[in-house]
Amino acid sequence: MKNGNQNHPIKGDRISVDPIRKTKDIKAISKLTGDNPRDHLLFLMGINNGLRAGDLIKLKVRDVRYLKVGDTLTIKEGKTGKDNILVINKTVYKALKNYLEKVQPDDDEYVFASRKGNSHLQSQAVSKLVKKWTRAINLKGNYGAHTLRKTWGYIQRTVHGVAFEIICKRYNHSNPAITMRYLGIQDKEVHGVLMNEFGTGAVDKMIEVTENPVLLARMPYGKHKGMKFDKIPGDYLQWLSGTDLDEDMAYTVKHFLGI
Repeated sequence: MKNGNQNHPIKGDRISVDPIRKTKDIKAISKLTGDNPRDHLLFLMGINNGLRAGDLIKLKVRDVRYLKVGDTLTIKEGKTGKDNILVINKTVYKALKNYLEKVQPDDDEYVFASRKGNSHLQSQAVSKLVKKWTRAINLKGNYGAHTLRKTWGYIQRTVHGVAFEIICKRYNHSNPAITMRYLGIQDKEVHGVLMNEFGTGAVDKMIEVTENPVLLARMPYGKHKGMKFDKIPGDYLQWLSGTDLDEDMAYTVKHFLGI
């Protein structure tokens, strides 16, 4: 009998879940879960933190009730026993605030409470939710609880350009190679890297860039160190222009003096 679930691996395949790779699909699921404060918070907290679902589901309301944007909460990973942190960014804070206002849970309740009994959702239940969401937007692939964690790493790498070493540290992986395998680097991505040019034309372009002076944004030293150049007093820049400056500094000072 043919497997009718497009979000489940074919028998005999290696069971490895996919990240959600496109921001439009992330937005679609965010909208889909919008009417369910618990599920909405679970999805957004999961993809914005890179923590295991098994650790998120153990949170109690008292742990997060008073957290604001930029706050962190130290948690101990159930799998590794290592400390990690939950970070509240603006997106998570908005979803958390919505959850607290609409659900009005007690401090002793689990944030991601199960509707069966007084316990929290189990990882298997989270997997079922993620499969339901991805199926609802016709997203092909194999998805589960780890999808939330993988999506964080995938988007950090592909959209924000975060290095594998940093993602590796966040995941508490022993080395970046594990992180690369975990995120499922695709052949077409490797092909894209190999298409970066280092031939004559590319070298000429790099020489052109490195030979031109750089316009600095902030003062690198002195009494105005760290200040944006457009905020530095003109008389100080005028004095500076008469001193022995390196090429980038001289170019920057002249630029902001209008010379």
